[in-house]
Amino acid sequence: CVVLASEGYPGAYEKGKVITGFNKVEADRSTIIFHAGTSLDDQNKVLTSGGRVIGLTTLDKDLKSAIDRCYQQVPHIQFDGMFYRNDIGKKGLISSESIVRSSEK
Repeated sequence: CVVLASEGYPGAYEKGKVITGFNKVEADRSTIIFHAGTSLDDQNKVLTSGGRVIGLTTLDKDLKSAIDRCYQQVPHIQFDGMFYRNDIGKKGLISSESIVRSSEK
């Protein structure tokens, strides 16, 4: 799961930024969009309303594939001031690589 956050989070951040791109992510049936800090305006536009705005979660055959697929989906979601970490899951990859190496001995 990659969290798309508001600029300034965990400190002060602005609310009310329009979020776009949901339809592009929803076309990938292996990725789930979790709304965390979102709200709807009177025109049914999705807006930012928190620091942790969206959680993109992707399922795939293994951790590396899931990470790669998730980061491919991230650019589809857009809002002003959006940021995210680019190292999510890397510790898990290191752990799984060491397990594989250990079992190969």
